[in-house]
Amino acid sequence: MDVKNFEVSEELMVGQKVMDSQHKEFFKRLNTLIVAAASNKNQKEIQSFIRFLSDYIQTHLSMEERLMQKYGYKEFEGHKSQHDYFRKVYTEIMDDFSNGKLSLSDFVKRLEKEVGEWFENHIQKVDKLLGAFLVEEGAGEEEG
Repeated sequence: MDVKNFEVSEELMVGQKVMDSQHKEFFKRLNTLIVAAASNKNQKEIQSFIRFLSDYIQTHLSMEERLMQKYGYKEFEGHKSQHDYFRKVYTEIMDDFSNGKLSLSDFVKRLEKEVGEWFENHIQKVDKLLGAFLVEEGAGEEEG
């Protein structure tokens, strides 16, 4: 099965070092899960990659939300509502797969479209604005 490889290209860089680093790590973990599922790894191994990615999603989104609050980002509510939507969709996909409601190929397709492509779009349209705001506010490169 052909799979999409996600990466943080120059157009997905937001200009805030911690966010850019975390976006790269997110895509690395997503690619690992997609490849494992597409190559029909055993269920235990796939579940391990799901937990690995799930933990990272929570870490990353929470970090962004803390920075938005700390620096008084005016678009916090809208940005957070997108994160909440993503958490909901991601959880639904993982639950459907874990409960046998998705074949491996459908699981991979949903990971690519509803997780990877959504995240790319979110970075381009929403996180870039946040990154520019944080740089303007002097948010430290080490903050996260």
